[in-house]
Amino acid sequence: MKRARAWLLVVGLITALVGGLLGLLIGADIATAKEQAANGEKTYKYDDYSRRRGTQIAVIGAIIFSIVLWRSLSAGN
Repeated sequence: MKRARAWLLVVGLITALVGGLLGLLIGADIATAKEQAANGEKTYKYDDYSRRRGTQIAVIGAIIFSIVLWRSLSAGN
């Protein structure tokens, strides 16, 4: 396992805060990405720290995206 690159975490957080959807996707990818080892075993691609940050980014992205979607749908009324 390796740590996610700092720029990826920063970009994920920024996009989660400004729009939500892209940050949600980046965060979910960091939190759940797996890779296959030479023996065929699948393991997480990123370490625990990166996966926790990815989960946090995904949650922030989901919340912001929900707010943006709700506001845009309610603006039509």
